[in-house]
Amino acid sequence: RDQLPYEIDGMVIKVNDFALQDKMGMTTHHPRWAMAFKFKARQATSKLIKVEFQVGRT
Repeated sequence: RDQLPYEIDGMVIKVNDFALQDKMGMTTHHPRWAMAFKFKARQATSKLIKVEFQVGRT
């Protein structure tokens, strides 16, 4: 993930054989021949420098 030239937050791995996909079938929710994975979220700390309050007339 860190070596890719673009941002991703997960990946999907699929069986690359239509006959095997057909044999593996589906559930009522998803295909049995595909798995999705999410990477752990990146964390960072930020510092709030200034807050400006304004009164509006809406």
